Amino acid sequence: ILNFTSASFPLGKIDMFHEGQRLSAAINYLSNNGLWSSSFMTIGLFYEVLQSLIAFNLFESQSIGSGRLIYILLGLFSKLSLIVLIYQITREVNLEKNYKVIFFLIVCFLILVLTIKNLHNRDLPLLLLLNFLAHTFSTNAKTLITNFLIGILSIFSIIWSIERGVYLNITLLILLIFYLYRRNYLHFFLTVSGITIGWIIFYLAIGQNEFYHFYNNTKDVLVYMDYTYGTIHPVPFSGEDNASRATKILVTIIFSGITVIYLNFFENKIFNNKFKLFFIFLFIFCVISYRNALGLSDSYHMKHSEIFTEILLISLFSYIFLNFITSNKLVSNFINFKIVFNFIIIGLISFIFYFEKVDLKKTFNFNKRLLVYVQQPDNVFLFDNQKKQIADLKYLLNDEKCIDLFTHDAAILYLLNKPSCNKYYYTFTILTENHQKTFINESKVKKTNYIVLNAPNEKFKGLWMPTYQYPLIKNYIEKNYLLFKELGLWNLYQLKKNL
Repeated sequence: ILNFTSASFPLGKIDMFHEGQRLSAAINYLSNNGLWSSSFMTIGLFYEVLQSLIAFNLFESQSIGSGRLIYILLGLFSKLSLIVLIYQITREVNLEKNYKVIFFLIVCFLILVLTIKNLHNRDLPLLLLLNFLAHTFSTNAKTLITNFLIGILSIFSIIWSIERGVYLNITLLILLIFYLYRRNYLHFFLTVSGITIGWIIFYLAIGQNEFYHFYNNTKDVLVYMDYTYGTIHPVPFSGEDNASRATKILVTIIFSGITVIYLNFFENKIFNNKFKLFFIFLFIFCVISYRNALGLSDSYHMKHSEIFTEILLISLFSYIFLNFITSNKLVSNFINFKIVFNFIIIGLISFIFYFEKVDLKKTFNFNKRLLVYVQQPDNVFLFDNQKKQIADLKYLLNDEKCIDLFTHDAAILYLLNKPSCNKYYYTFTILTENHQKTFINESKVKKTNYIVLNAPNEKFKGLWMPTYQYPLIKNYIEKNYLLFKELGLWNLYQLKKNL
């Protein structure tokens, strides 16, 4: 919390692709009042629409700054969920109270230093499920309401992130099979009730038409996304790019599995038998989350597959370290002195403050800094050439109700404050031949006057970078549109009949 309130708010230039994805889908909703019917979503409703809408209303400012701030705030919630999970593991570990305090701080410190960078906001539903499972498998816990909430996470996770939602629902299926196998029929019934009620409320809230678009959107993302934009996974133990990271993750997952088997079948000291089941489900997440690395096998996406494996291994090895201390009588007698114990606690907290870069002066000025940041004009986040070209586009498209983009620069719609004329609001959302046909049909129906494209350059010849991926749209634009204005980064094409 202190890190969040004392951090310098980022003033880096806008990421036209990722930030644009979050901002422009919100503009589509505000203009068309549609969710999946207005924007094809490759990640999830919350990521692409709701978080920006919440930011605009919460901070009373439709700005890039408010969009970034809500994203940072979600990062705080994810960190807090992770710390609560560490607390729940600490509560169940078989250590004396003083050592539990040290265990908690050591694990928090190691997570913050070694692995927090691998935590993504999209993982929040998975962390919530792990917290609920930790409570369910804890000693003498009242778990009836917890199992109902676990069921509610089924739809919540899909809304949050399609990919993470699939991981969570696979885990839910395994949990339900486990309940049936153990004849925990009440837990099974409550979990199924949560799933059923959650989906019914979701359907009633969005209506039949939006649910139809949601279903087709989700199905297409799951079936076609990797075929369209996936990258080939590197061969482990090879010299290929990112092979070392892939090897590291796969080896740690295998080692985690061996550790969990040992914990459940051969080790009786660390946790009680009931809580050992939690680590089985944590290991399931370790395996399932590697799916992140199979779709987009670059370093950035692969590292997000490590977080759950690191939580598991750091927790267990921290216990081994402290258990060694407690079993050593000389060390144990020495560390039991109150002054030494307090010194260790203060030292660990100081390390956490240092690595979290806490600045109390900024914390005291947080409210003032926040107001200034969310009210920053969007031009502050643009390069000079972007400012000029967005200004030119605003002038040229002033009378247009909507435009289409044939570029990955999704933020153009937000910066112009104009919706797209069809739900494929930038090229990354176009996954199939049918999507291309729908793009063309909606463009014809709405008689889209202007389409913004990337300007050709020496590396990528033609209308736009990978035109081979979208031959139908490429041919449609070439036949029906002519170059109207070269702006530098982008070219503006106009419908022929309007020339």
